Amino acid sequence: VKESYTFAEYLNAAKNMVAEEEVAKIADLAFRSQDTEFMLENFIRADIEDKVAAHRKAGNKVTMPTFGTKKGEPYAEYTVTDKDGQVRKYIHHGKTRKVETLG
Repeated sequence: VKESYTFAEYLNAAKNMVAEEEVAKIADLAFRSQDTEFMLENFIRADIEDKVAAHRKAGNKVTMPTFGTKKGEPYAEYTVTDKDGQVRKYIHHGKTRKVETLG
């Protein structure tokens, strides 16, 4: 996370997180307050989406990730079913990643 960001960076981050009609409004609010947590959430979402894409590229089935906040920290989870039918749930909470085997 950088110390400050341009309005264009906030606008691009908002495009990843909110409905199209809300993008400019949300980006403007985050930019005016220089909300670096907003940018951090964007980086985390992009990282999770990269991980999901890597699983799909490997031929696995992946659910769409769910994003949110738990106990004040970013949270995401998704489920991966590999080619052999093994199902695992990936949970990302703050800086921690947990993998649960579902059977």
